[in-house]
Amino acid sequence: MPADRARDLDPAEGDALADSRVKRVAADPDALRAALQQQSRMDVYLHLDVDIVDGSNLPGLRFPAPDGPTLSVVEDCLAQIADCASAAPACISCAWESARIADPSTLRAIGRLAAVIGADVQWPPPLAA
Repeated sequence: MPADRARDLDPAEGDALADSRVKRVAADPDALRAALQQQSRMDVYLHLDVDIVDGSNLPGLRFPAPDGPTLSVVEDCLAQIADCASAAPACISCAWESARIADPSTLRAIGRLAAVIGADVQWPPPLAA
């Protein structure tokens, strides 16, 4: 698969992207830096679907897909974006199996990604049983 192609799109997503002006870049920190350096510093809307991360690297994803980048590579990609652009607003979209939503490893993964873009995620205390 070419580096600039998404790996797990449904047909409607593929059509929408093909008809858009969205420039797709590989989930590779060097590729992102090169693409962003071709632009003047800009404000961007950053939307990250966490299921880009390889499903084996983040257990409990509701829609896991194989052959994606590791969590560390996605962190490095976010760091490149944060270095070259102002990400405001930003969205980190997470679809987890319901039993894993409050799992400490899930919360750590989201906290790691949010920290790279300067967000301080505060989790509410668990509800009393």
